[in-house]
Amino acid sequence: MKEKFKEIAEQAGMGYVGLSDTTDLSEFDVEKFAELIIAECIDTIDKTPRDHGGTSYELSVIDGTKERCIKNIKRRFGYIVN
Repeated sequence: MKEKFKEIAEQAGMGYVGLSDTTDLSEFDVEKFAELIIAECIDTIDKTPRDHGGTSYELSVIDGTKERCIKNIKRRFGYIVN
């Protein structure tokens, strides 16, 4: 399992994370796991560098696109209701 997923799974209450029958799922919170993944995606978009824009107009287009992406992800997963 990729390290970031492993870290998020542990934050959501999964005990041992690995390819084994001994993985403890009794405390695993699926909703929290999903929320943490969504938060990571939003954070990644938010922290994406603006190094491809030169003019203030280009930078505003980049910022607007990032804001729309974040808003659409939040809306899609119920963090924003229309």
